[in-house]
Amino acid sequence: ELVYDYMLWLEALASMVINKTLTLKLINNIYNYRFFAIVNNPTIQKNEIAKYPTFYKNVFKLHKLWSDYRKTEGQDILLEKYDLSKLQMYDQIVKGK
Repeated sequence: ELVYDYMLWLEALASMVINKTLTLKLINNIYNYRFFAIVNNPTIQKNEIAKYPTFYKNVFKLHKLWSDYRKTEGQDILLEKYDLSKLQMYDQIVKGK
C-alpha cells in the first residue's frame, strides 16, 4: 500500500509539472532521486506500474519530460538500466493513445 500511496503522490506531482504549476528546474534537485528510484525500479514496475498503467498516465508523461530534461542538462538518470521507457506500453501511454 505504501508504493500505491507514493505512486498517487507522484501522479499529483506529474499533474503539477504538466500543467506548469511546477517546473522541472525547480523540482529536479529535490525529487529526481525519489522519482527515478521508484519508477525505474524493476520490482515496482512489474508489481504496480505495468499492472495498472492507466492509473499512472501522468507519471509516464512526467518520466518522459524529466528524462529528456536531465539528458539535455547532461545529468544521469538513476537506474537507467531499468528505465521505465523500456516497458512495452510506454510510448502508447506517453503519446496518450
